[in-house]
Amino acid sequence: MKVSGEYRRIALIEFDNNDFVDGVFKPALVLPNRARILGGSLVVDTASNAGTTDTLALGIVGTAGRNLAATTLKATGVTALTANTTVSGETLGVTRAMVGTADTALRGYLEIEYCYPGGSDFNVGDLPSKLDLNTAVPLS
Repeated sequence: MKVSGEYRRIALIEFDNNDFVDGVFKPALVLPNRARILGGSLVVDTASNAGTTDTLALGIVGTAGRNLAATTLKATGVTALTANTTVSGETLGVTRAMVGTADTALRGYLEIEYCYPGGSDFNVGDLPSKLDLNTAVPLS
């Protein structure tokens, strides 16, 4: 049996007001197969000044808001992802929906924390085999 340790990995999707077309799913990230999203958040550093509403969702094709339902970009702050999921070859993408006059100011990022089997960074607590326990090591 092998026991491995793995560092949590964080993917960042940085964006500004020019990065997403209104209403269009934009592929942004493919995590390794069998990756599991542990957490994450939407961070808005500079709020949108769009005319009426401006939201952003994170998900996959067919379920655009799977990991983050449409969330306002009109206020600064941090919003946690709404669903953590296992990802197997799926492309995560962003969908922005804006109503009213286009914004001229927006800056932020999506932070996605994940791990995946096989992504070992170090071995810990390996149990010795019976052979290792019963074999003498020469001292010369």
